[in-house]
Amino acid sequence: MTIEDQPVGRILFGYWDGEDVVVIRTGEEEWELHCHGGYAAVNRIQASLESKEVQIQDWQNLETQSVTRLEREFQSAITESVTWKTAELLLRHPTSEWITELRRWQTKLIEKTTTELTREIQTRCEQILSMSDFGIRLTTPATIVLAGAPNVGKSSLLNRLAGFDRSIVQNQPGTTRDTVGAEIALGGFPVTLTDTAGLRQTEDRLESAGIIRAQKVLGTADLILFLIDGTTAPSPEEDETRQQYPQALNVFHKSDQAVHFGRKNQQFDLHVSALTGEGVEDLIETIIGRLVPERPDASAIFPVTYRQIDLLKSIVSAIDSNEIEALDRLLENLLTGTSSKD
Repeated sequence: MTIEDQPVGRILFGYWDGEDVVVIRTGEEEWELHCHGGYAAVNRIQASLESKEVQIQDWQNLETQSVTRLEREFQSAITESVTWKTAELLLRHPTSEWITELRRWQTKLIEKTTTELTREIQTRCEQILSMSDFGIRLTTPATIVLAGAPNVGKSSLLNRLAGFDRSIVQNQPGTTRDTVGAEIALGGFPVTLTDTAGLRQTEDRLESAGIIRAQKVLGTADLILFLIDGTTAPSPEEDETRQQYPQALNVFHKSDQAVHFGRKNQQFDLHVSALTGEGVEDLIETIIGRLVPERPDASAIFPVTYRQIDLLKSIVSAIDSNEIEALDRLLENLLTGTSSKD
């Protein structure tokens, strides 16, 4: 029996130019081929196929008229997910239900535009927009910046969170003179941890440059962990930084050591020790709670691209401005990436 005689759905094991492969017939003229061995095996099989005049295409280019831009964006998001949790959340997303809902709105707009319908569309779009941060977080790592005075233990805490030595750890102020990053997963969500130069007044030109760069990174951070050395006295620079970044998580670091008497009455969000691991689990839970405050249920619809977010905002704005004639164009753009008038 040849491969062409195999029933649809049967899993076959074999060899392709010496490489172990799994072949599945998925349709009358469609097969899936899976192999092991990394890029070398894939490239070898691909070269073999090309030698037989098979045209190779990226999966993103395999588009059909039955697949909308919206569907492709969710398919692409699944391939970009880097953890099991984010992949699971994307796989269960009710994309087809969202498409059905958008098509229903388009049909009703053609039949008759009513205030009740536009109010329904606006309310629903606002509801979906409320989950924007969650959707973006599934594929775009949040930036978490560790800040604080020199020698406060930023590099040590980054290494503890990352699980390996990524930053230089040394009891010498000014060791980190540039931003250092590590891409990891916390609670199943991708994040980028960034270690920065210690914030202080200094005459060192190189260190000053690092501090300026650190301040720029702080301005674009999704979350700031402001570390405070609990073994030292409070400083004016520390108070100034806390006032400048009121949304930062104030972390009392080095909680395994004796507390300086000047900090007895100070309030902190968390007490952590990178050395012993004390408070690290609580820190991770707090970080995820800040970055992903809402978790949708299995039936919830959420956007996963900035294009989707921008169009949803445009739909809400059009209804607010009573630009009802723009609704069908915006809905079609959300679905297919083109206007119905194009």
